[in-house]
Amino acid sequence: MYKIFYSVPLLRQTWVTFSVLMFMVGQGMVIGYTTMLAALQKPISGILLDNYGAFQLETWLERSCFIGLVISSILMDWCGRKTTYLLMILTGVTGWLLIDFAQTLSMLIVGCLLSGTTFGNLLLTSLIISEYASPKYRGIFLCLKTVSVSVGITISHILGNDFDCRLLSTLVLIFYIVSFGMACDWPESPVWLASRKQFVKCEESFIWLRGTEEPSMAEFQELIKAHKEQYMYKCLRTRTKIVEFMQKFIKTDFLKPITIMIFAFLLLEASGKHYFPAYTLQFIGEITPRSFYNTLYIDLVLLTSSTISCISIRLFKRRSVLLSTGIAAVIVLILTSSHIFLISNNILPNRPSISILLLFLYLALANLGCTTLPLIFIGEILPTLHRAVGSAVSGVIISILYWVALKAIPYLLECTKVYGVFAILGLLITVSVLILYFILPETKDRTLEEIDYYIYNGCFRNEESIDDIFNI
Repeated sequence: MYKIFYSVPLLRQTWVTFSVLMFMVGQGMVIGYTTMLAALQKPISGILLDNYGAFQLETWLERSCFIGLVISSILMDWCGRKTTYLLMILTGVTGWLLIDFAQTLSMLIVGCLLSGTTFGNLLLTSLIISEYASPKYRGIFLCLKTVSVSVGITISHILGNDFDCRLLSTLVLIFYIVSFGMACDWPESPVWLASRKQFVKCEESFIWLRGTEEPSMAEFQELIKAHKEQYMYKCLRTRTKIVEFMQKFIKTDFLKPITIMIFAFLLLEASGKHYFPAYTLQFIGEITPRSFYNTLYIDLVLLTSSTISCISIRLFKRRSVLLSTGIAAVIVLILTSSHIFLISNNILPNRPSISILLLFLYLALANLGCTTLPLIFIGEILPTLHRAVGSAVSGVIISILYWVALKAIPYLLECTKVYGVFAILGLLITVSVLILYFILPETKDRTLEEIDYYIYNGCFRNEESIDDIFNI
C-alpha cells in the first residue's frame, strides 16, 4: 500500500513539501522569540536572564540569521539543495540542544548563534519547493509555508507565556528532526543536477518527482535545453569567468529580478511579516489592556487568512491577489491609524474594540497576499543562471530589512505612537505595491524555464503584447 501511494508523483512532491513545512513550523516558533525570552526570565526556566542577558541573546540571534542566509546561498550552489538543507538543520539541532541543556548564559548565546543560522533555509526552502514541485502545485505549496510559520508563531505565543523555554526548544527540536528524517529520502534537485551536467541523475530525480507523463517530460526537455545553452559560460577561461561574474551585477537579467525582490521584501516587512509577531504585545498594549488574549486572536486571524491565501493563490493570478489585497490592506490600515489618532486626541470616544477589529481586518488582508506572495517570488523570479548569487543578494536584502524593522518599530512606537507607525507602514506598502504593479510578471502555472525566458527577454514565449504580461 505504501509503495502504491509513494509512486504517485503528486504524493512525492507533497512528501518533500511536508518535510519543509515541519521545518517552517519550528522557524515560526523562533520568530516568536520575544515570548521565548520572556519564558527564560521566569524562575522555572533554570536560568534567570536580566534585561542585558535577553538583549545579548536577541543580538546574537539576529546576527546568526544574516550569517545563515549568506552561508546557505553559497552552499546551495556548491553542494546542492538537499545537502545544504540537511546541513542547516543539523546546525540548528546542535544549537537547540545547547539551549535545551544550557546552564550558563554563554551556552545559551552559542546555542542561539547556531540555531539562528537555520534562517538560511528560509530562502532555500522556497527554491526547493519551486524546483521540486510542478507549476500546477508550486503556488499552493509555497503558500503553505506561511501557514506553517503562523502555526509555529501561535505555538510560541501560547506556550511562551506560561511554560519553560526548554519545552519550546524541545518542540523546535522535534520539528527539525522530523523534517531532517523526511528530507533524507529526497533526491537532489533536478535543476541543480542539470547545472552540474549530471543529466542521468537529473532525469532520475525529475521522473521521481514528476512522473513520465507528456507535460512533465516536455518540461524536462526544456530544462535540459535551457542549461545546455548556459554552458558557454562554464567553458570560459578562469579570468573571463571572473570578469563575467563581476559583470553579472550590472546585467539587466540580474538587476530585474533583484529589483523585484527588493520591493517584494519591502512589502513583506512593511506588512508585518516579522516585526508584528515579535511586538504583538506592544502593538495591542497601545490600544487595549487585554493584550494577551487579543494576541491569541491575532494568531488565529493570521493562521486562518494564511490558509485562505492558499486557496486564492490556486484560483486566481498572483498579480490579482497581490494588488487587490495590497490596496485593500492599505485602505484599512489608514482607517485604523486615523481611528486611533482621533481617539488619542479625544475627538472620538475611546472604543478600542473598533480599532482592534480594524487591525484584525488589516492583518487578514495583508496575510492574504502582501506577506505570502513575496515568499513565493523568491522561488520563482530568480533565474537559474543567477540563482546562487541572487539568493545571496536577496539574503542580504531581507536581512537588512528584517533588522531595520525589528530595531525601528520600538523607536517609532515611542516617538510617533501606534497611529504614526501605521501611517508610515501604509506609505511603504503603497509605494511597494505601485512599483510591483509595473515590474512584476504573472508567474502562475509557468514553468521556471518560462519565467527565466521572461527575465532574459522581457516577455513570455508566443506573447505578442506586453498587455498579456501585465494582465490582471
